[in-house]
Amino acid sequence: MFRKTWISWLQLRHQKAQTVSAALGITFITVLLFMQIGFRSSFLNTLLDLPASFNADAVMLNSSAVTVLRTPTFSELRLNQTLAFEEVTRVAPVYWSSVLMRDPEGGEKYLRKVQAIGLPLTWDVMLLDSVYEQYDKLKIKRNVLIDQRSKQSFSKIIETVKSDEDYSIEVRGGRHQARIRVTGLFDVGVNQSANSHIITSDETFMEVFNRPRSKINLGLIQLHPGSDATQVAARMNAYLPEDVKVVALPDLLDQERDFYEFQTPIGIIFRFGLGGAVAVGIVILYQILFQLISKYIRDFATLKAIGFSNGQLRRIVLGSALMLAVLGFLPGLGLSFLMYDVIAKATALRFEMTWEVAAIVFGAIAFICVISALLAIRKLNDADPADLFG
Repeated sequence: MFRKTWISWLQLRHQKAQTVSAALGITFITVLLFMQIGFRSSFLNTLLDLPASFNADAVMLNSSAVTVLRTPTFSELRLNQTLAFEEVTRVAPVYWSSVLMRDPEGGEKYLRKVQAIGLPLTWDVMLLDSVYEQYDKLKIKRNVLIDQRSKQSFSKIIETVKSDEDYSIEVRGGRHQARIRVTGLFDVGVNQSANSHIITSDETFMEVFNRPRSKINLGLIQLHPGSDATQVAARMNAYLPEDVKVVALPDLLDQERDFYEFQTPIGIIFRFGLGGAVAVGIVILYQILFQLISKYIRDFATLKAIGFSNGQLRRIVLGSALMLAVLGFLPGLGLSFLMYDVIAKATALRFEMTWEVAAIVFGAIAFICVISALLAIRKLNDADPADLFG
């Protein structure tokens, strides 16, 4: 086994130009795969960050809602009806709306896709200490908190608040506009649906955006410890009218992930992009390995003449392919680390290089190399020892 591996390495060392070009090709494919997987993971994870922060076991929403981030309103009465279940300990209505915020740089321009969230301040509705610890600020009318991971266009507001100063700014929701004070920061992160988030009390939300208290967007439901949220949600759905639905929070997050990955255009594009990157990688490496075998066809014939079997020759080619996978993957990993950092700073999206992602990409690169080698190996059939004496 060591002898075959050594032959594979000697072949790569002897043909340095082809080895470098092959490694660079694999590096390019590695970076491409990391970008595809990174964008997909960032796209999905950032969309789930907000609902995952709910301090709830189950969530109530309008039965016509396709995604938790865009939910029509329903009556708060439906949420209160869940208190009839002995498993329920407390509930909380959540209000939200997509609003406009005047550009802090001045002028008549408004910044779009700002998600305004109104919460009752009775208990820690969200699993965010940065929100709960600032409830005293939110008890003052028209005070709000802003997401410190907002897009770059909100940086002036964030920097002002970081310097312990409030920032007064105008917001517009529908036909209503009002001036609010940004008095603190929290951390959720932006996504494809929102360039920023602001959190305020339910009282301020209703006053600023003219929302009746009875019209809510979500209902958060906490259960006694040990309760089966999925079973309780099923019983609630059988009990409640059909205009609302209750979903256990883990099930809701799974549904959100499946919706965005399999039922939205961008999710489909990511999967096609990933498949395309793998296909391109196979074609590139196949051509390089085919040329390598063609160039050394007489050497392979010599190995056959001294007793190497076809299986042993195939293992030499596979060894060369896997060595190229390692040689191309390592610089690709380093470049991807740098690109993740640059993209995260430029977009305010969450790009994280994890061991799991690295293992998936290396597995994909190894798969590409093995498939390419198996396709190129057919050229070994031309290695005939009799040609050495022709």
